[in-house]
Amino acid sequence: MADTADTLVSVIREVTPGVTPTTTPAFKYLDFSDFNLNLDPANQITSDIVKANRAASDTVMTGYSVSGSASGELRRDTTLDWLIESGIGGAFASKVAKGGSTNFYQTFEQQMVTGAGSKAYFAYSGCQVSKLGFAVDASAKATWSADIVGMAQTQRTAIMSGATYAAATQGPLLSGAGNGSITIAGLTATFYSLDLQIVTNRSPKFALFSQNAFGISTGGNRQITLTLQLYRDDISPEAVFLPNTPISVSTMIGSGAGNALTFSMARMFAKPPKRATNGDSEMVEVELVAAHDATAGTDITITQS
Repeated sequence: MADTADTLVSVIREVTPGVTPTTTPAFKYLDFSDFNLNLDPANQITSDIVKANRAASDTVMTGYSVSGSASGELRRDTTLDWLIESGIGGAFASKVAKGGSTNFYQTFEQQMVTGAGSKAYFAYSGCQVSKLGFAVDASAKATWSADIVGMAQTQRTAIMSGATYAAATQGPLLSGAGNGSITIAGLTATFYSLDLQIVTNRSPKFALFSQNAFGISTGGNRQITLTLQLYRDDISPEAVFLPNTPISVSTMIGSGAGNALTFSMARMFAKPPKRATNGDSEMVEVELVAAHDATAGTDITITQS
């Protein structure tokens, strides 16, 4: 029987959407805390033919696609870079990635040890990230999360011919008690937490005479929200987070070469600050929404240090 402690997940970037590379495929392991992808039917069709014994005559499943989620600790790694690129639609170049319109597809492979010397491999192909999140608070480790949409699932009892697997290049564990910063012009504050969410509407595409989805559709604009909690020291949040007034926000998690990520949104709009509490402390909670900035040429820029 398979134990969750022995399950591994790896990732490979696809050249052709929905097709796992077969020529010496080079997988990279993904460090994860939770990983749950499944093959789901879009519809279950039941026959309406009336039977004498009132039993359904037949049923058919149609339109299979992959959906699920993954999460882990925020540590710098190539596989996390791939998730970031898929989530924001932009590739890293010279350690900088900007939100864009490129669709990045990847195959996730889940490897389970099912017995003495035997394994099961589940490959989820044609996958894109539809929601990407980063969160940290003063008493917790920094984490990432991702919602994933994909095209098909296959299963095997052996690795793909010629496949190699590279270990994750783990950076240090980052936490809210470590190094980092939040920079907002005109605001000096003590922050407790941040939660950044990047959402892109994605859904599987289906065609006649095809059991699995043949592609992933993207609809509407990217939606980026940043929720901050800070301690109530004065009324400066109300003076900075004004209605319909754009502000620039930059937050860095971690420090040092190869360890940190900086998330910059040059043009954000804040909802009215709300009262919150944390233990015996009065807090302020602010939700900001990012928009395109002409100078930056995007709504979000992520920089590796």
